[in-house]
Amino acid sequence: MRSIFKFISIFLFLLSSLSIFAQEQDSTSVDSLKWQPKGSIFFGTGFPQFINTGLRLQYNDKSQIGFLVSHHRENNAEDKVTTIALEHFSYFGKQRDTLSRPEWYFRANFTYLSINLKEFSSNSNFLGLEFALGKDLLIKNIGGLGIDLGFLSIIYYIEADIDPLLPVYPTVKFQFFLNALNPD
Repeated sequence: MRSIFKFISIFLFLLSSLSIFAQEQDSTSVDSLKWQPKGSIFFGTGFPQFINTGLRLQYNDKSQIGFLVSHHRENNAEDKVTTIALEHFSYFGKQRDTLSRPEWYFRANFTYLSINLKEFSSNSNFLGLEFALGKDLLIKNIGGLGIDLGFLSIIYYIEADIDPLLPVYPTVKFQFFLNALNPD
């Protein structure tokens, strides 16, 4: 059963990654061939990322790539959960004239998750693929709030003292972002 989830997760991740190359470009404009990066910094909360921060770069009207880091401590700082993720956002839907991109997105993450539980003397490290559907509530082109729901599929156990109960976990994320790297 887990191999089916792994196969489906890897297929979805590759499919979403290939959408980068399928974006339409205006071939009549020389400026459309230049990469003019726009970007944002963000911070937020969610599961499994808890408190997170990172950077996103928008390289066309429909795609962003990002990097996320989170670290969470509990029980007198003895239990730690660390997450590092590479993200890809594919935006879709109607784009309002006042905004630089559509508001709805599909997100695919390649995630490293480290769980250290002192009480159980365990140290577990996993690789996973996360998929989510979300919406950016944009405030003009200044920034906004991103909200998404999805799932995390564990595809590889690097080191596992504890075995995850399920191959798939629900995810939720709330992120505030500020468009800090816009050349406009």
